[in-house]
Amino acid sequence: MRKSFYIRFNRNNQQVEMKLRHWARDNQHCFPNFRFKNTQDDHPTTHQIRDFCVKNLNARIDENEYRVLIYI
Repeated sequence: MRKSFYIRFNRNNQQVEMKLRHWARDNQHCFPNFRFKNTQDDHPTTHQIRDFCVKNLNARIDENEYRVLIYI
């Protein structure tokens, strides 16, 4: 079974949760090696995005058998 990846963060003092790849598209400047066009190869993988968040944003991860939630 594939897990769903989500990210949770604060925006304007409101907690927001969205799919991880949607967050990456909204923050393309964090992934300069990708163009975010229609091809799968031109987007970072969920694991690459997760690793970026952990390394650069000090994110923490909560994971169960169905879903991965990244807190930044």
